[in-house]
Amino acid sequence: MLEEEEITQERVSATPLVGNLIKLGDRVIIAGNPCVGKSSFAVQLADDISSGNVSKLLPVGSESIMPQPTYLFDREQDTDDRKQCMGRKHFSNRLRRMEKANFPTAYCLLDDLYERVSMLHENATFIYDNLKSICGELSPEQTGHLFEGLAEIQNQAIARGIRITIIFVTHFVKDVSGIPEMTDIAGAANITRFAKNVICLSKIKKKIWFS
Repeated sequence: MLEEEEITQERVSATPLVGNLIKLGDRVIIAGNPCVGKSSFAVQLADDISSGNVSKLLPVGSESIMPQPTYLFDREQDTDDRKQCMGRKHFSNRLRRMEKANFPTAYCLLDDLYERVSMLHENATFIYDNLKSICGELSPEQTGHLFEGLAEIQNQAIARGIRITIIFVTHFVKDVSGIPEMTDIAGAANITRFAKNVICLSKIKKKIWFS
């Protein structure tokens, strides 16, 4: 039963971060086969979100967003790879990239994230590419603790008036052709139930498809 002051007819809608693809405060999983472009996709997202530019993933005429601090933990691309991929040398000064990032355990990742978020006074995005490379092989229990911890950190940030968006890149358990299924994602039962949004990348007739 709601208290009288809690009753409202106002509809609350999510705030777009990358159009309807990613919303502010989401927990997102990006998955796909090897060499399908997951890391390039992650770098593109980091660049768009940190700069506040309208993402090239969105239709022409889409609204831009306020630029925000974006942290890219990257074990997949070095600096030269990133520059070649994006076709330029310089990126937004709001993009902080941690090359060769590594956490011995999921709990170390949570500690690092907690410390960084506790110092923030504005919305921010954290991108981890990729989960296995950064944290190693996680047991179902460790995966559960990781994503429960992520949700708790986000909730604590909300209490301070800021939204933290978290994006993890991961892989399929096998080589997938055609339209992927949720069960194709590594650790699907333990990962996707904690995610608010799952984006799967796949090659179809020499094109990239995402959903």
